[in-house]
Amino acid sequence: SQPGDQQVMVVVTYPDGSEDKVPVTVKVEENPTQAATNEPAPAEQVVKVGETPSAEESISNLAELPADTKVEFETPVDTSQPGDQPATVVVTYPDGSQDKVPVTVKVEENPKQVDTNEPAPVVQTVKVGETPSAEKSISNLAELPADTKVEFETPVDTSQPGDKPAMVVVTYPDGSQDTVPVTVQVEANPTQAATNEPTPAEQTVKVGETPSAEKSISNLAELPADTKVEFETPVDTSQPGDKPAMVVVTYPDGSEDKVPVTVKVEENPTQAATNEPTPAEQVVKVGETPSAEKSISNLAELPVDTKVEFETPVDTSQPGDQQAMVVVTYPDGSEDKVPVTVKVEEDPTQAATNEPAPVVQTVKVGDQVDPAKSISNVDELPKDAKITFETPVDT
Repeated sequence: SQPGDQQVMVVVTYPDGSEDKVPVTVKVEENPTQAATNEPAPAEQVVKVGETPSAEESISNLAELPADTKVEFETPVDTSQPGDQPATVVVTYPDGSQDKVPVTVKVEENPKQVDTNEPAPVVQTVKVGETPSAEKSISNLAELPADTKVEFETPVDTSQPGDKPAMVVVTYPDGSQDTVPVTVQVEANPTQAATNEPTPAEQTVKVGETPSAEKSISNLAELPADTKVEFETPVDTSQPGDKPAMVVVTYPDGSEDKVPVTVKVEENPTQAATNEPTPAEQVVKVGETPSAEKSISNLAELPVDTKVEFETPVDTSQPGDQQAMVVVTYPDGSEDKVPVTVKVEEDPTQAATNEPAPVVQTVKVGDQVDPAKSISNVDELPKDAKITFETPVDT
């Protein structure tokens, strides 16, 4: 039960029953500890300044040691400065035995953001006089750390066209910096004449009218504000026909376009060509003189001072429909001739237009009977109307 040399007697019994007793020694040894049967292998681990190293990562064969084996640094490892830090890992086995393993912890300087990023330059283009943006000279700015700042080392001179070398200073959040050579391409500002295209439009005017240069450019509203247009020379509209002309378009920057256009000059239409008198039937009595004005229903819509008259007098001596021609003369001297109908009616008789009203009158036997007293509305009948009984009344 205890380690050490134990003296014992071995009895040897022979087949014939005789015996020998032989004194022997039994050496009892201690059971080996797990520390004695295992060999932890040190591993170099790398940490950054200020990081806490892991004892587990300093034993490379920890997975091969007995389950529940514990490891820890004998003393904390100082990682405040870069360099190789010697340390001892205490390996404690489940049986309580221990190994102490010397290891090295490599402490590295934390890299600056300037060391782990690479800004990519890109050519940007600006116009003469414009201020370039440093941000537009770094193509991968969105991939750099948040809050990275960029600016030109010195202002870029854009007063003249050409390729301008410049230096962009990239400042990272940790204060480290990159200086990136870039190119700013400065282009001459194009004239407004170079960047706009006036579109010609055909306009139509009457003989003697003055055409408008504005109406000969269809997209004038799309050109820069304050663009001016005028004909290079006056357009002759004294005769009808297509008149070629040149419109000079002057932009606010002083540049010009010259646009060939066509002005269509048309003959002035007569008032007779642009108006349409409407005939109206009028009714007159036999012997009356009809009015030419009443035979045109839309006379009020015709030009002021339009005159109308019958081409020949209308015969109204007999009743019936009389065909006539009304001559419409416009202020410009042009004429329309309008066929019309004048309806001539017979004069009605007074008997046709009056209606005597009978009334009962009472007389004595033998009295004279007055026929006028048998009509109640004598006063409404024409003056001098005669009233008599068709046959004498027997009273």
